[in-house]
Amino acid sequence: MKKLPALLAAGLAICLTACAASNGFSGSETLSKGVSRAADDSVTYHYGAVTEAPTSYNNFANTATGFSLKLFRNAYADGVTAISPANAYLQLGLLANGVKGSTRTEILLALGAELDLDSLNACCSYFKSRLQETGKAKENDKTAPMTLSGTLFAPEQAEVRRAFLQLNADYYDDEVIRYNYETGGEKLRAYLGDSFTLGKEDSLTSYTKLSLNDAWLNPSLQSEEYTMHSGAATGVLKYTAQTPLKALFIMPESGDLAQYVKTFDSVEYSKLLDSVDVTKREKVSLPSFQTRGQTTELSSNLARIGLYTLFGEDADFGALSFTEELTLSAFYDTTPSLTVTAQGITENAAATPDAASGNTADTPFLFLLVDNETNLPIYIAAVA
Repeated sequence: MKKLPALLAAGLAICLTACAASNGFSGSETLSKGVSRAADDSVTYHYGAVTEAPTSYNNFANTATGFSLKLFRNAYADGVTAISPANAYLQLGLLANGVKGSTRTEILLALGAELDLDSLNACCSYFKSRLQETGKAKENDKTAPMTLSGTLFAPEQAEVRRAFLQLNADYYDDEVIRYNYETGGEKLRAYLGDSFTLGKEDSLTSYTKLSLNDAWLNPSLQSEEYTMHSGAATGVLKYTAQTPLKALFIMPESGDLAQYVKTFDSVEYSKLLDSVDVTKREKVSLPSFQTRGQTTELSSNLARIGLYTLFGEDADFGALSFTEELTLSAFYDTTPSLTVTAQGITENAAATPDAASGNTADTPFLFLLVDNETNLPIYIAAVA
């Protein structure tokens, strides 16, 4: 790899400051801090400026859901019990703007093959901003009960293109950090956790994280709810109060969760959702439970579902950086531990007495948090 000076174009350098950024990295290291979203948010489909989705949104919803279920099946086969597939999809959408040629074609094919890059960007922008903006408790509240966050770490010598940073600001709002592999370890551990390390030196590393806390619209786990049936599984649908999400509790009829996951595809998923009768509710009894949060390196799983060259030396990141021979060595996804009780969903909370008392389901089940509008899974976990 050629060692190029870690200098940005003069126009970009003027936008950056040397002061510390909120993430612990300095302003000169947090490249995304120096670039603002386009003035007209309606052009970039940021929710609030627009309330109608892009025309290609139905295609986006269908293909993103298929991708999400496929990724979960592959990760679960490797022993991963929880992932946030929407975060992975969004990060791949951002990366599609940084690659060229066959590498870009490969990402678009893996994400569904029905969207061009402009349509993908618009749909991702609307989807992500809608989920986070509609969950804010008050008009002037800067926090949200759910965040879908992404960070792209670029090696110090990589000259990141201004055009890529602008596309990120317009559509994805992720952090892009220029990282020094020799001296940045302390900042990285403070930012991501004590035990976290990046991928191969002098390469790109993708990192995404889901954060979620919410209450139930109907604050009870012993209540009248919508039910689902597919023949292979039964389920319960329950709505959250602050975020535009619904929770699915899916129990395989056989009781064999591992075997059921192998067949949990878009067809099975659609059967369950299509079976919901909105005019009827049934008395259900759901357990309090906890899911196990984890940080997962998904590059091998993504390779198995079609991203064959993205993580190899043949990947072309010419639209992201002027630096030649840049590679992507790791793709991390962090999901939280969730405690689910009659009150709602709490991130990383200790088990309640009710949850610890043996109030569990008779059979293992899948727990999904799903966008109301698209049915795109935000979070999928296996609960044994």
